[in-house]
Amino acid sequence: MSFPRRTGLNCVLVAWVVCLMLTSSLASMPGSRPGHPESIRRSGPSRTAADIVATETLQNISPPILVGTSSSAIAIDSSAAKVYVANEYTENVTVISATTHERVATLPTKYPPTQLATDPQDGTVFALGNPYYASTSCPNSCPENGTVDAFSTFNNSRVGEVNVGNLSVGFAWSEAADELFVANAVSHDVSVISAHPVRLEATLALPAYALVSDPTSSYVYALDTGNPGNVTILNGSTNSVAGVIHTEGSPSMGVFNPWNKMLYIGDGNATQSWIDVISTVSRQLVTKIGLPGEAFEMVVDSRTGDLLVGSDHFSNERQFYGGNFSIVSPSTNAVLRSFVWSPYVYAVVPDNATGAVYVLGFGNLTVFNATTMSPRYRAPVNESAYLMALNPTDNTLWIVSESDYIGVPGSVEVYAAPLPIAPPASSSGVLGETNLGVPVVVGSVVAGVAMGVAVWLRGRNRRP
Repeated sequence: MSFPRRTGLNCVLVAWVVCLMLTSSLASMPGSRPGHPESIRRSGPSRTAADIVATETLQNISPPILVGTSSSAIAIDSSAAKVYVANEYTENVTVISATTHERVATLPTKYPPTQLATDPQDGTVFALGNPYYASTSCPNSCPENGTVDAFSTFNNSRVGEVNVGNLSVGFAWSEAADELFVANAVSHDVSVISAHPVRLEATLALPAYALVSDPTSSYVYALDTGNPGNVTILNGSTNSVAGVIHTEGSPSMGVFNPWNKMLYIGDGNATQSWIDVISTVSRQLVTKIGLPGEAFEMVVDSRTGDLLVGSDHFSNERQFYGGNFSIVSPSTNAVLRSFVWSPYVYAVVPDNATGAVYVLGFGNLTVFNATTMSPRYRAPVNESAYLMALNPTDNTLWIVSESDYIGVPGSVEVYAAPLPIAPPASSSGVLGETNLGVPVVVGSVVAGVAMGVAVWLRGRNRRP
């Protein structure tokens, strides 16, 4: 039998088509993950907590660790292997070993601590004290200025105490500038504190209600809640004002996204909320994102670049607050997906190692897949739990349950991280999880040509 002259070319074409069909089939398999996580599609209809079936549970690996009363903040210094919990009413900071899960020290503060920040480079933890909060030290009248207490993460000793402005409502740590910025609402200024040594470096006269630090530079953004409000750009290298960005609302909280160099500013009330998206490159308002209710928590998932937003809204019809968890795309600045919780969303924490996103609500903790943004399981927690932090060293989850009763301590519970529930951010090399892009297509073409040539040569060597 002899082969027609065009048989070799036909063999090449057939083999090439077969390889391309195989490539297309692999790319469409469930679980295949293109290079950019958004191209899968995580967009979809809104879901409620009732849609989630609790098929798995978190593993509690420690008995409750007692802390002070009316806990207000939690911070973890993984390099020092310590966890810090600020307690307003007892006016102290509880120090817990991140390895033994035991309380190792209690640090007294001058005024009720409301926020915490850690400086791993200098081994310092900062506690922002505000005399306007309920306390035992000034029951009748309080001085105007707050304080920042600084403690060593190595030996828990006090290394500094700095007086700041009137009604200190927020602060931000700038690693690039090695400084702490404190927003003082009543005195309309920002206090700048050096980390080493701990001292007041400057006082900038400008209105500020909250502060956002850019982790990629020394810039810090001060949010003014005026109507309309402004975002003032502070240069941490020179401790000076570098510019002003005008907004259309009253900004109250924000976060910086390194993926797109955008600043996301929460702006709204208990009925309707907006997120102002500001380009830090052009220093202009880019767009506004509408959300139900008021943004309560905003965090960027460094694994995907998604903006994760927890918001609370008030229902006039049902006369109670409800919680929402929304995911915003870093490329389109549009809401990809939204979930309805009842009644609150207290904290949102992404876990880059396992690919999980934890959402703490009233009496429950829901675990999401960070890549698909689909809920994996839901577990019950203490109804008074509303603070949460992740230890990146061992991926343990720390949840604080507060107590507002005089003499009754709060508690901290530690949970083990779940098994990986999402593929790594980089190409895994596993079928169904690999980016089937240019390399695979080129490979299929080469393989197809090689197969066709082999068949053609075999045909030529055959005899009738």
